[in-house]
Amino acid sequence: MTYEEGLASIVDGPSFLNPLSRFPRDMSVSILSCFTGKKTLLDSTAATGIRGIRYAKELGFEDVTFLDINEEANKSVIKNMEVNGVTGNALNQSIQHFANTSEMRFDIIDLDPFGSPVPNLYDLMKVSRDGTLLLISATDTAVLCGAQPRACIKLYGSVPLHDELCHESGIRILVAHAAKVAAQFNFGIEVVFSFFYRHMVRIAILLRHGAAAADFSIDKIGYAYHCKQCRNVDTRKGPFTDSNKCSFCGGNYVVGGGMWIGNLYDPEVKLKSIDYFKRAGFPDSGICDIISGEIDLPFFYSLPVLTRIAHLPSVSPRVVVELLKGEGFLASLTHMEKESVKTNADMATLLSTIRRASVR
Repeated sequence: MTYEEGLASIVDGPSFLNPLSRFPRDMSVSILSCFTGKKTLLDSTAATGIRGIRYAKELGFEDVTFLDINEEANKSVIKNMEVNGVTGNALNQSIQHFANTSEMRFDIIDLDPFGSPVPNLYDLMKVSRDGTLLLISATDTAVLCGAQPRACIKLYGSVPLHDELCHESGIRILVAHAAKVAAQFNFGIEVVFSFFYRHMVRIAILLRHGAAAADFSIDKIGYAYHCKQCRNVDTRKGPFTDSNKCSFCGGNYVVGGGMWIGNLYDPEVKLKSIDYFKRAGFPDSGICDIISGEIDLPFFYSLPVLTRIAHLPSVSPRVVVELLKGEGFLASLTHMEKESVKTNADMATLLSTIRRASVR
């Protein structure tokens, strides 16, 4: 039995391949289309080898190293390389062993583990260099999104938000962790793309070497303050501040962090990636259009939650966005939560706009 995806043909074998994760793979190909000037690529959790094979066949990467600790998976990778006519190295090693013994440094590293990427990030920094692009997945979303808060504190050193903001806070916790690990190697990070899909967080970051770059990244880590009562959200960079009262209604804040309070996209990379995605004809459920128009501000507001609190009927998110833009504010939908909007309008303005939308 053969599974076809993009230009890759993957033969049936012992390694797990999830067809429902095609979108993250398609998006990863699209992101890497912006970085084809880079040469060496490491698929550090290869499994069937589908990601590295697609990068090689669809984007022309010629120097690909496939790594998997499982011997049977390694055999599967070698078979799939042969079937697809892809040359490169297929190594039956752990990431830790490879990082401690290899003298290679990679331009691009893909890390897509089952569960948390935390055990492998430190070692992969050893085979990185200035300008390395890291694509990192996390599927332990129960941890990142707050269902298992003690595990999030243990693994990521962060307190998660377990409410309507949990998907974005999960992304921001993962980015913050990557920034802290990178800083130990005197790397700063630049986030070029990120998204939440089903049960996966996926980020793409560029490493920039130097103490100033590392310090600049660490300064973008802070905390999110989410009001239990009115759902107002505030973010502050830097160390935790013991301010637990909402700036809008005086209610009590729930505090999450540390987490990344900087940008989640590079505007040019986002534009070019989504353009490539559409030109390639990859199947899309509409998420790309939402990401394309999504403004890059920390957090969003759930309209069903706000209308329930304000005792108002349901409103169309698109109408709310249209009205906010008409008043000169930034506003967009978000792919991270249905029926929600991102905006730079304050809570009073947003509630007023929701009331106007409810009578349209």
